[in-house]
Amino acid sequence: MKDEELLLSHVLGCSFMDLYTDYRSLIPLKSRRRYEGLLFKRKRGEPLQHLTGSSEFMGLDFKVSRHTFIPRPETEILVQAVLGVINGQKGGLYLLDIGTGCGNIALTLAKFIPGLVVLATDISGLALKTARLNAKAHNLLGRAYFLNTDIFEGLFPRKSFEIIVSNPPYIANSELRYLPPEVKCEPLAALDGKEEGLFFLNKIIKEAPEYLKKDGWLALEVGWGQAGEVTKRLSSSGKFSSQRVIKDYGGIERVVIAKRR
Repeated sequence: MKDEELLLSHVLGCSFMDLYTDYRSLIPLKSRRRYEGLLFKRKRGEPLQHLTGSSEFMGLDFKVSRHTFIPRPETEILVQAVLGVINGQKGGLYLLDIGTGCGNIALTLAKFIPGLVVLATDISGLALKTARLNAKAHNLLGRAYFLNTDIFEGLFPRKSFEIIVSNPPYIANSELRYLPPEVKCEPLAALDGKEEGLFFLNKIIKEAPEYLKKDGWLALEVGWGQAGEVTKRLSSSGKFSSQRVIKDYGGIERVVIAKRR
């Protein structure tokens, strides 16, 4: 389906097929003007997901906004990696999702793992507002909790979590200017990894052992060419074992997982 057709069916509140079977009766002037306005924004580079207010992730629908990073197919690799290390365990598990955005990682895992309790954090209160709406939509408010904070700030280091997962900002500051216009519409805080793109990854690696239980897992999404440096820093910390790097659909090393000693 083309973007134009998706936007039109969104504006009209109808199905894709209705556009062709009942086109003339579906398009009042008000809707036509709204559609033209959205189409203009789309042609200027605004993401389709921001215009429709929703995005699909692992077969689930998530509300998104200009304050949240749009879920990417590559991040499904991160979720699948966590599902793999959980390996059928059900109940009594606690997960921390750092930089949750719209909540797609934490809430998808809670949806797929019965009894999993998730704490989703984000520095953006507006992003957390969207994440709460998604938790409500997926009937997960009883197992999903949200905290407006920066990484581990405000959390007590009690080794409380079996899993810490994060898709942090990992684009180097010097590369931000070269991003496609569509990506530049996303929140800067969700993109800017500072320095060489490793600022937040390094901070998480350094502090995560204080919050992970023994044999708990740290799962990170990383950028192109960063997996080697991330595994090196995990090893040099002396706190992790059983490291594994997983490639995405394009063959890029996209996810690094490690077990707490």
